[in-house]
Amino acid sequence: MTAEQYGKIPLSPAGQYNAIFGGNIELTPEKANTFTVGAVMTPEDLIPGLTVSVDYWHIEILDAIDDVEPEFIVNQCGLTGDPVFCAQVNRGSNGNLWIGSSATAPNIVSTNINIGFFETSGVDFFGNYSMETGNYGAVEFTFRGTWLEKFEQQLTPGAVIEDCAGQYGSTCTRPRPEWRHNLGAIWTSPWNLTFAGSWRHVSGVDEFANDRFSAGSENYIDMSVEYTPGFTGIGETTLSVGVSNLMDNDPPVSGFFNNVAVFGNGNTIPGMWDTLGRYLFFGVSQKF
Repeated sequence: MTAEQYGKIPLSPAGQYNAIFGGNIELTPEKANTFTVGAVMTPEDLIPGLTVSVDYWHIEILDAIDDVEPEFIVNQCGLTGDPVFCAQVNRGSNGNLWIGSSATAPNIVSTNINIGFFETSGVDFFGNYSMETGNYGAVEFTFRGTWLEKFEQQLTPGAVIEDCAGQYGSTCTRPRPEWRHNLGAIWTSPWNLTFAGSWRHVSGVDEFANDRFSAGSENYIDMSVEYTPGFTGIGETTLSVGVSNLMDNDPPVSGFFNNVAVFGNGNTIPGMWDTLGRYLFFGVSQKF
């Protein structure tokens, strides 16, 4: 933009701007160094039916293939004047980045490139315990959890190394909670009924750098019941009914989630949090 245009460029009423995403014929292969180590314990003599495992993982990807957020490209062009970034900003005659929808409309080029690197590490936890309850069937408990130690990235060689663990937005894109787990229990009764319940937990995340909006931790309770009559005469029929998100938790909502690239959906992030609230389901399955 010119000096005369500065501060006078028309803003998009929708807060949206044109960007080009996609492949790049100049990409080179990624290179990765991975390390994992783990242990599994099944103390049958002490606690029959118990299995516990712990796995540590460390992954480093060099020349990683990714796209750089348009917001980051514009900011770096303005802050540093680096032609690597400024060449990707294609403004209209009046300096805008949003008027028009053709391939030649003003835009920010955010196609895939070989960035600096990704480096991430963490620990996976697993536990399973099952036991017979005599005349009352069997009970099984399962736990799965992941602790994210770090998620470091360098968007361009020589750029600042950023740790996105527990962060979202801007160059960190989607949320990366530091802890999440799922604890489930199943009771298989002797009356052709199976009861199941689970507790899902996702730790909170903060907006990277700006810290304008923090999403707190979320906990979800799910429950279901299955019944196999055993007298239909056409094989095994199973009826199921359940409820997901029993407490009807609302997802974190913020306009800042609109900056989380394709992972966002305007004001929240489906897949990370339950967006439908509480809902009931019913199912029938048939084995012949």
